[in-house]
Amino acid sequence: MKKQLLVVLTAALCLAGSLAVAQNGAIERKNGIVEQEPNGIPAPVNYLYPDNSDKKPSDFEATRKNLQEMRMLQDGAKIRQIKLVSYDEYVKEAEKDGGSIVQNMEVHPKRQFFMVDIEAPEIEIPQRRVDKGEPQSVKIKNARIKQVYDAETGEIFGSGITGSK
Repeated sequence: MKKQLLVVLTAALCLAGSLAVAQNGAIERKNGIVEQEPNGIPAPVNYLYPDNSDKKPSDFEATRKNLQEMRMLQDGAKIRQIKLVSYDEYVKEAEKDGGSIVQNMEVHPKRQFFMVDIEAPEIEIPQRRVDKGEPQSVKIKNARIKQVYDAETGEIFGSGITGSK
C-alpha cells in the first residue's frame, strides 16, 4: 500500500510541476527541452527547411542555372532578375510590394531562396469555371510574375502575378 501511495504522490507532484511550467508559458518539446520565449510564442526547434545561410552562393549555382533555362516562359516573357535572398528578406519584400503573406513557421528565417522576377507583355492563365466546368482563360497584360524557389532544392515556394486585364 505504501508503494502505491508513493507512486500516486510522485505522479501527482510531476503533474503539478508540469502544470506550473505550462502556466508560466513554457513549451515542452519532444526531446524534453523546455523553452521559454519572451513574448510567449514558441520558436520552432526543428525546422523542416533549416538554416542554410552558411553555404556559399556558388553552392546553389545548379538551381540558378535551371531557373535561367526555364522552359515555361510564354512567348515574349523574359526574366528580369534572379536574386538570392533569405526567407526573412523574401517576406519583407512581399509585404513591401503590398502583398500579404502568412509566414511559414517550418522555414528558418535565414533559409536561402531565389526570387525570380519575370515580365511578359501578355500571359494567359487557364481557369475552370465552377458553374459549367468549361475551361476558361484569363489574359493579363503587362504582367509581372514573381516566383520564389528554394535555393537548395529548387522547389517552388510561391508565385504572384500583377498586371491588368
